[in-house]
Amino acid sequence: MKRILLSLAFTITGFLAFAQCSIDSTQTDPGIYPDTLLPATVNQPYTQDITFVMITDTMGITITNFNIANITGLPVGMTWQCNNFANGCNYDPSQSIYGCVNLSGTPLIAGVYNATVTVIATLQVLGDQTISYTLPFTVLPDTVSNPGFSMTNSSGCLPLSVTFVTNNPGQASYLWDFGNGIQSTLENPPIQTYNAPGDYVVTQTVTANGSPQYFLTDITVASIPDNYGAPVDVPDMYFYLYDSQGNQIYDSHPSVSNTNAPLSWTLPNIPLQNNNYTLHVWDEDGGLFGADDDLGSVTFPGWSASGTATGTLSGVSGSLVVNYSIMQVPVATAIHTDTVHVYAVPDTPMVSANIPLILCTGDTVVLTCNDTLQVQWYESGNLLIGETNSDLVVTASGNFSAVVTMLMVAQQPQ
Repeated sequence: MKRILLSLAFTITGFLAFAQCSIDSTQTDPGIYPDTLLPATVNQPYTQDITFVMITDTMGITITNFNIANITGLPVGMTWQCNNFANGCNYDPSQSIYGCVNLSGTPLIAGVYNATVTVIATLQVLGDQTISYTLPFTVLPDTVSNPGFSMTNSSGCLPLSVTFVTNNPGQASYLWDFGNGIQSTLENPPIQTYNAPGDYVVTQTVTANGSPQYFLTDITVASIPDNYGAPVDVPDMYFYLYDSQGNQIYDSHPSVSNTNAPLSWTLPNIPLQNNNYTLHVWDEDGGLFGADDDLGSVTFPGWSASGTATGTLSGVSGSLVVNYSIMQVPVATAIHTDTVHVYAVPDTPMVSANIPLILCTGDTVVLTCNDTLQVQWYESGNLLIGETNSDLVVTASGNFSAVVTMLMVAQQPQ
């Protein structure tokens, strides 16, 4: 009595689809093209065409058939299909030297893989000869990026651990909101683990290095002392603005004739630095009226908000009162968002047999997967070409497994 030993294993993956491959007819030398596969990314659909250029003879012995027997060592979630699938991936090099295979799927685990392609060449007289090719295949972590930050492992089944890295290092401050009730002020925050299905919006707020900028926009002289000849005379006011070193940085001339306080000037957004400024107000007389009258000066800080300053002169009544308006331009702040997709763990598919699994040689058993989504059957880890139905007819001992693929749909977090 011979037993059929069945080891039934199952994997839940992302969306998987087979695709017909295209031949690269620009290649004419025997071999596999490309000889190194393009890198894939975890949880992202992948497709790659491989062209086989076959030889028609070796050392004068005619090759009558090539059979692409198998491709092993692919990461979980990946599969393959040849363009001559209907003929069992057999090729007659006397008809065409070309064949191709399409690799497709959604890889689940990052790493460096060596996919092994097994080809059986049938030679006249000598019979079948097995040839193996190794194709390096790299699966990168599923890193998504925006101008503000990058996320690694940002989609998958719960519990999902996500790594965050800022794309703008060395700034003044950071504020992260991970959408799960947790915040961080670190430049590169700790790994976040999401334990409930849903779409989580991650927000990063970055304050750039530097200091706020200040601009003097308006001056209003609210009152002045009475040494200008009041009440007979009416002042003709003007002012000078000085920095902390006594340098004149603004002159309001021409004077405003015959106008009592309050009197306002709109300024051309004068930039202020981190020091004190002095505003000196005058009444323009000149000519028959003698020298200009000093109406006093006030000092105010250039790194503050708008305010009022008062100055007095000795020996006169009244005081100089000046209202100044300062516009503050804060340090630039950038806000970036992205989304973490967390999926519930699907139910594990079940496989059943139509008869007991202790069988005699020559008996047949039908294995049935209860899932009607995309199914791919394997024997001892090797893909069974064309076995993509829910049922698998087994006639020999082996270790069989089924990979079921499904499209995940995220739920909103509660």
